[in-house]
Amino acid sequence: KELQTLSTNSQTVTSVAFSPDYKLLASSGTYDNNITIWDVSTWTEAKSLSGHSKNVNSIAFSPDGKLLASGSTDNDIKLWDPSSGKEIRTLRGHAYMVYEIDFSPDGKLIASGSGDNTARIWNVETGKEIKRLAGHTWNVNSVEFSHDGQFVGSGSADGTTKLWDVSTGKEIWSVKGHSRGTKSVAFTQNSTILATASPFDHNILFLDTKTGEEKRILAGHGRDINVMTFSPDGSYLYVVNSGDGTISVIETSGNTV
Repeated sequence: KELQTLSTNSQTVTSVAFSPDYKLLASSGTYDNNITIWDVSTWTEAKSLSGHSKNVNSIAFSPDGKLLASGSTDNDIKLWDPSSGKEIRTLRGHAYMVYEIDFSPDGKLIASGSGDNTARIWNVETGKEIKRLAGHTWNVNSVEFSHDGQFVGSGSADGTTKLWDVSTGKEIWSVKGHSRGTKSVAFTQNSTILATASPFDHNILFLDTKTGEEKRILAGHGRDINVMTFSPDGSYLYVVNSGDGTISVIETSGNTV
């Protein structure tokens, strides 16, 4: 059942994120370059965050809900105080647009993927880049920290999925699993499986994080996959399909897939 429709000045909604306590919903989009924070109890606009000069592509709340991060076509990552709406700092270094960002489980780090073919890891407190994850040959469309915080998974338009060691910044393995670009990556709750998806071959792959071995494939999904995420207990995989505007719910076998 649809509870509410929220309207903004954006032509296209690019990203949404709930705060950890589910009291706030943040949304970003094209056209006005702003981020809107909504009060979930009333479904009214609580804050409008202005500062990016181009489209905001990705937003994420920190695990404690005290920060909101945004990645933009202007190449920057910004950190905001969602309670006041004030900008805290800007993380600069990417040479091209930022496609996706993600906080580490302890909230101390941010991972970002960019059109400059790199993923990067940033220190939240200082705003400094601490690791540059170089190896992809095309846009890095998706990044995600594993739930134990040890790894970052990255998916690229070059069709590869890579696993990186957070502490060293070194590549652990690389898999050319899709015939064309990898659009989304997602870890199971126990961090033993990394799922990858492509909007071009319509396949979802489940890779063993220890070896990169393909454990399972959902072939011929039939829709253009935009983004996906596992439920907290790993029992379901939620897949947003950009081609027809639907959300698919796929039952998995818990954290083992």
